[in-house]
This record gives sequence, C-alpha cells and structure tokens, in this order.
Amino acid sequence: MDNRQIYEDAAIQMVAAIKKALRDKNKYATGDLERSITYRIVSRGDNYSIEILAEDYFNVVDKGRKPSLRMVDGRAYGLPPAKPIEDWMNAKGIQGNSLYGIRYNIAKYGVKGIFIIDDIVNTQTQKIANDIAEKYASTIADNLTKEITKTLPKKINISL
Repeated sequence: MDNRQIYEDAAIQMVAAIKKALRDKNKYATGDLERSITYRIVSRGDNYSIEILAEDYFNVVDKGRKPSLRMVDGRAYGLPPAKPIEDWMNAKGIQGNSLYGIRYNIAKYGVKGIFIIDDIVNTQTQKIANDIAEKYASTIADNLTKEITKTLPKKINISL
C-alpha cells in the first residue's frame, strides 16, 4: 500500500465518521450538510494532506456560533443568513413567521457546537501515522532480510 492509498483510506473513514457523528448528534434535517461532506487528497511531491470539504455552515454546526447581535437605531445586525435556516425550518415542518425570531435568537444567544471534527481528525491522524510506520517497518524488515540472506554463506558447517 502506498502513502497516497493510506491517506485515501483515512479520508474515506474520516468522511464516514463525520457523517455518522452528525446523525448521532441529531444534526440531520435536510441532508444537505451530510451530502456536502467530501474530501480531497492534496499532494506536494511525496507529501500528502487531506482536505475535508463541506457547506460553509458546517463550522457553525461543529464549533458553534457566538452571540453577534448588534442593535443600531432599532435595527438588528449580525443575524445569520436566512436561507439555511429557512431550509431547516421546512425540513423540520416549522410553519409561520418564525424565521426572523429564530435568526434573532441565534444572533442574541449563539449556538452551541457539537465539537466532533477535532476528535475525528486526531483519531485518523494517529491511524495514518501508525499505517505509515507499519508500512515502512515492514519494508525495512524485508530489505534487511534480503541483505542478510545475500551476505550469509549458502551452507554453514558446524563441527563439535
């Protein structure tokens, strides 16, 4: 297995773990966020990295959102965008004129995050390190065995 394949496997596991965690934390409404989660392997020579890609609001779901409400001349500023909240309301069957109130409360009180990405990335990073170490340990052992076999005499006579 080459290094790229190790990263590819880890990325697939990372995406699956993120999607599972979203469901486990009950963060599934329209499915748009889950469907948007994918990955890209970036290579720079023999070095690889994994980029996790998702809708912009994934960071709000994961890390949360601090209160951002500012009132100026009786007008509210710092409200989150309407469209994702409207989609969420439709998916949850929330009717009526609640959109502004939900946006206002998010801006006023913030939103608590679910904090899943750090644990998943740390787990997969350790797995990548272990897989690469195992690969190279195996390669080094194979090469040493070949070198030792080449230098030993074909037949060894031992007399006592």
